Amino acid sequence: MPSQDAIPFYENPGLCQLLLSQIPTGNTLQVRKSRTPGAGSGLFTEDAIPAGQEVFRSKPAVTCVQDSLTTVCDFCYANSANKVLPSGRFRTRRDPIDAPVECGECHICKYCTELSRGCSRLLTAAKSCRNTAFEAYHKYECAAFSKSGDIGIRARALYRVLIHHQHGILPDHQWQGLMTLMPHQSGHQQGPEKEAVSRIAKEAKVHTGTALDLDTIERIYCVILTNSMAIRLPGQSAVMGTAIDVVGAIMNHSCDPNVLISFHGNELRVRTLRDVEAGEELAHCYTDVQSDVLLRQKLLQAEYFFPCTCGRCKSELDEHDRVTQGEEAKTQTIRGAQETLFASMNDAVSSFTLSGKPVDVDSLADHMEELADKAYPTGEWPPSLEPLPSIYKTLGRLNQAQGDPFSAIEFCLRGCAYTKRRAGEPWMVDLFELVQVLTAVLGSTPDEQDADEPPFPTPAELWDIFHGYLHELLRLAQGNCGHDESYTRAIRSWHDAALKYADGALPGTQEFADRFHAAHRKLLLWANVPGGQWTIDVV
Repeated sequence: MPSQDAIPFYENPGLCQLLLSQIPTGNTLQVRKSRTPGAGSGLFTEDAIPAGQEVFRSKPAVTCVQDSLTTVCDFCYANSANKVLPSGRFRTRRDPIDAPVECGECHICKYCTELSRGCSRLLTAAKSCRNTAFEAYHKYECAAFSKSGDIGIRARALYRVLIHHQHGILPDHQWQGLMTLMPHQSGHQQGPEKEAVSRIAKEAKVHTGTALDLDTIERIYCVILTNSMAIRLPGQSAVMGTAIDVVGAIMNHSCDPNVLISFHGNELRVRTLRDVEAGEELAHCYTDVQSDVLLRQKLLQAEYFFPCTCGRCKSELDEHDRVTQGEEAKTQTIRGAQETLFASMNDAVSSFTLSGKPVDVDSLADHMEELADKAYPTGEWPPSLEPLPSIYKTLGRLNQAQGDPFSAIEFCLRGCAYTKRRAGEPWMVDLFELVQVLTAVLGSTPDEQDADEPPFPTPAELWDIFHGYLHELLRLAQGNCGHDESYTRAIRSWHDAALKYADGALPGTQEFADRFHAAHRKLLLWANVPGGQWTIDVV
């Protein structure tokens, strides 16, 4: 998020040219005044870029591993517990986990050793990630981390920025870029973190020995709070760390984004979600893209201090106004119910995870739907209004964990069918989990089924659905991650292996599409979902 306090990026063409010259890209990018209301600068493409194409790559100024995460290297960001191996296949229970080794001095950072098989770099005994990181920068920060202890990921990022700047590790154009980004300093200093901002800045000055004044340190910390990005590997929802990337942060927000951000190790990659026209501004979503507008707006205001005015937000707010007849109290009731439902679902999952006690998923689903219906003005919460789709998917995962695959497929299918936003990485993760659940029922039928209920698909029809889902999942992976990414290669291997056992026409043909749509409609009706609620183009 570009700053409106300092000279904006678009008025400093020299800095912009230097920043853009450092990133690998096959496209002509420019920083100009943003078209987003209330924003300063924005990142634009001078070229038309088709959907599913890479826009640019960037090496963040600073990255830090998530607190208490013991499986990720703080240098190359290889995750020893990653479900996808660097070779491009999914991890099995037989694959060993080579956990990174903790620094013996600060006990904070962990690194691959020369024996680490999951490392994304080609290591030699003399040049492990641990040795490389120490020589490059960790020798300067180790003592500060040791003194400060467990200070949290964003405070650790602040220490790293200050120390890298102090020792000339952070290039001048990166430092200038960081100082140009929006800090929202007054907002953070007046919000719930106001005491923490001041305290962390004072401690950082003491522990790092920086000559910078406290106001500058507080500004940098607020820049980090406002502009840090979650590091997630392609196809995975777990957060591995945080990154501060100047060019990535110049991109503004939209709840209807045209690009997505993912990470390959510690390298940021930006890809198009749809066809992007020449001269169009690039925007990604700062929050959960699948969430409802009421929760998106609240989070954006709390963390980024602005309301979103994109077309999607306007459309969803108009629908809420139509239902509530413009009564703010009713809108607040809906938002409060959304927060309560999410909290209740998270509590149920946490309780199951910690205790292992069985959960009556059907009763929990009834309770959630009852809470939702009571809060909605019409008395019936729409199944496509969040958080019901997310709750259905979570209930499906609970059923799967408890060994009830047919209930799992019913809830997961219902959640996916009612998900409005079927694009980007969150949707790819949803579809992957649905395919995993489906594999547990291939070749099977429910033990009991009432005669008046819609029939469950036959084993042959289930295989058609499975192949159709995998076909769509591969298409999503290629667009969201790129053909060379290990996640995509793993999906490709799964897809190709499954097709060896396919009968008749294959995905990509009209004959298969006709069979798939009939079988998929049958499965949706069995799950009590209208047959036309969710269609997939498998031609």
